[in-house]
Amino acid sequence: MGTGSGRLTRPLLHLGARVVGVDLSHTKLRQLATRASDVDPPLVLADAADLPFPAGSFGGVISVHLLHLVPNWKRALREFRRVLNQGGVYLRRGGGLAKDSPCRRMRRQWQHLLESSGFPQQHGAYDDRPVRAALEEMPAVCSPVEVAHQTRVTTPQQEVARIAARTRSGVWSVPGPALLRLLDGLRAWAATEFGSIEREFSCQEEFVLEVWRF
Repeated sequence: MGTGSGRLTRPLLHLGARVVGVDLSHTKLRQLATRASDVDPPLVLADAADLPFPAGSFGGVISVHLLHLVPNWKRALREFRRVLNQGGVYLRRGGGLAKDSPCRRMRRQWQHLLESSGFPQQHGAYDDRPVRAALEEMPAVCSPVEVAHQTRVTTPQQEVARIAARTRSGVWSVPGPALLRLLDGLRAWAATEFGSIEREFSCQEEFVLEVWRF
């Protein structure tokens, strides 16, 4: 779900997995079709909260960095459960940045700047906790699998550049002039918080695969 341009879909396809890509964006699906033309996967334009598949169609559903974009994310979870066959699993990413890491602090400050300027978080599930609670109520049981740990050396300036590249969904709706102004504010905050926007620091991040069974 939310296959996008295929960051996860293409590796799965090349490993021989049978994958149906679902996304709400024509543009992203076209990009995936071009990049995976050698395997020509079936691609479906659809809303995660209203899937055009019969019940029990799939052995697995995967979503990564999706539910914060889905306003009716609880309905999407029910749709995931509906299209899974008996014994099927829902896979989603857990883990993330350590809560006290400099990168996490910068993200919190960036979110504060966005909200105080009238650009609130997406209307979906931005926090993992309500998602896990909703799954447990369905009920579903999670078996977490630790996949990887990463320590990344970066600087405040490099983190600002990552935001400026608009790869994160939280800035897609921010107009160019407003984005430049907010980035200046983040640089000023980081210069005070860390002493310099060129100061190197380490950020720890873990990747946990959450395997949910209904």
